[in-house]
Amino acid sequence: MKMKGSSGLWILISAMALCLCFAFGCDSGSSSSSSSSSSSSGSSGCQQYTATNSQHLSAGRAYAQNVQSGCDVITYYYAVGSNENLGSSGSTATTLYTQDGGKSYRVGSCSGSSSSSSSSSSSGGAKTYIITSVQDNLNNNDMYVFGNGLGNLGYAKVLADTNVYSSELIDYAGRNITTLYHTGHGDTGKIATYDGSVTYSNVTLVAQNTIFATCLTMANTSWKNSFSSTAQTLMGYTNYSYDYTDDTVAQNMVNQLGSNRTYKLAWYLSNSGISSLSDRWAEYVREGSSIVEYSARTGSTPKLAASQTLILEAKGRVKAVADLAGSSQKFQSAFGINATSETATVTTTAKASDFDLTRPVDISEPEAIALAKKWLAENNGLPDDAMLDRVVPIQRRSDENAQPEIVGYTVHFQRNLQGTRVCGNRVEDHISLLVDQNSVVAVSRYWPGLKTLLAASYDVTGDLLSVGEAIQIAADEIANAVKQDEPILLIDAEPVYGTLGPKGGRQRLVPAFRVKSADGHLFVINALTGKLLL
Repeated sequence: MKMKGSSGLWILISAMALCLCFAFGCDSGSSSSSSSSSSSSGSSGCQQYTATNSQHLSAGRAYAQNVQSGCDVITYYYAVGSNENLGSSGSTATTLYTQDGGKSYRVGSCSGSSSSSSSSSSSGGAKTYIITSVQDNLNNNDMYVFGNGLGNLGYAKVLADTNVYSSELIDYAGRNITTLYHTGHGDTGKIATYDGSVTYSNVTLVAQNTIFATCLTMANTSWKNSFSSTAQTLMGYTNYSYDYTDDTVAQNMVNQLGSNRTYKLAWYLSNSGISSLSDRWAEYVREGSSIVEYSARTGSTPKLAASQTLILEAKGRVKAVADLAGSSQKFQSAFGINATSETATVTTTAKASDFDLTRPVDISEPEAIALAKKWLAENNGLPDDAMLDRVVPIQRRSDENAQPEIVGYTVHFQRNLQGTRVCGNRVEDHISLLVDQNSVVAVSRYWPGLKTLLAASYDVTGDLLSVGEAIQIAADEIANAVKQDEPILLIDAEPVYGTLGPKGGRQRLVPAFRVKSADGHLFVINALTGKLLL
């Protein structure tokens, strides 16, 4: 979680932990042999070096940091001193310069160093971005997920600042760039920085699109008064946001922008489908001469044009964004894993002492994860095919007006086979631990054994449905599964291995799609039949 709250006894999020139903739901920098070059400039003793990131690492001009992303570990390279992000490929050639004899390095050349800090604020008609964070107890991987995603969409990076000062963040927000993304701690109307905080009263938003992935920042409505004539959108949260979940939001944003969504629509779609954020996303948008608020608190949401959606069900109860409904994406070129799961049951265990709702905790999410992993190491360990899926803070408050405080966390692991989740509509394969201040107080587990079969005996490649075909077939079942007045809008899908959960006997894993709606519903659809896995 981005920030900790205050006091109370009123359960704010997920009584599931207390009922023990909390479990359900669904190159490391080796040097290159290629050559590098260096040159010097007479101005201020400047020296520049062009080399691969791996060579910069070996020469001491860069350092590397490994970041867990799902089942993968990604190595990011950074310039020594400035901490500027050099990307995640050791073979990428980068030019660095130093003006202090090698104490710190920046991206660029000596010829442009004298004006780099100011001239980089604009690049004419090109799409540009700045990503920032603060060195604290939070994981800042979301800024790299978002920045790298923008790079893949053709944006040019101006800079990455991993320990931003107040004056620097104010400067970045005031630059003529396309997008500014900041992640870290926040408070009502504020953004925490290395040396203090920044508020709406001392920022003028010049960047066209600004995202503050911080807690509570937009709980104060005065941010709309910070718009300059060039600012188009400001996005953030009116309540607490969550570490690790922000990686998902960042990737969602990239996906939506890549589908030619506007920033205002992309932010709404990226957050509304996540249950822990669907009631707190907010954005201010320039529309003509006015600054308009779209947010969960007002109930006003950006709308897809009729031409951007397709009705999938006769009564109009299920719709999908047009590019999803027309998607020809299939599970994969071949169903890579052929396996059955063994018979298993859901087990829950708890300590003799009850989970104490009256005692707030002061541990962070990483500390909660460490406690969970320590317990697992002492109790048969974590399966090789398990991945950290989510961490959910359990909060309380004394009444509706009190600030919430954390009383524990659920740490949820999910089965992942070769980078693909195992999901179902009933009980998914999981290990979920409830953690308080010092220990694990309850555990829920459903982890059936897997038996791999001969791939040749189960070749279904030619029978697989596309995403568009699958959701069209499943539309009637989806409409009947959710009882609500508003139409269900399907916005995204990912390939998964489908499972029926503890239904008795062995079951074969099947290729499937997990489809997400704008209001957070998840549906797992068999990619062979188009039917919900029930």
